[in-house]
Amino acid sequence: MARRRLVRGRRRGRLELAEDALLRALALQEDHADAWTVLGMVYEMQGKPEIAQGALKRALHFRPNHPLAHNSLGIVYECLGHRREAAASYRRALEIHPQLSYATENLTSLLEGELET
Repeated sequence: MARRRLVRGRRRGRLELAEDALLRALALQEDHADAWTVLGMVYEMQGKPEIAQGALKRALHFRPNHPLAHNSLGIVYECLGHRREAAASYRRALEIHPQLSYATENLTSLLEGELET
């Protein structure tokens, strides 16, 4: 139990460091879609899906055909309970990059979950 808390604490600390570094990078180059995408992923891992959604939408503003941003936005939509939007995001990622295994796995898992309910 204490070991798990220690591991979570270390992970949280690394995510905070990553967040700080990404925010500094974006202060220098606001239109860096990859930085916005990774920042969105960091926010999602920190349990901040609404903030993650904003960062990922910002990434897509600067680079509308960013498959990883679409996939990550799908994950955030799932966290928020927006299954239809999640499926649309995964599908868009796959339209852009048909071999993106993460999007395929996420969409399959989402659709299988809908069949079970």
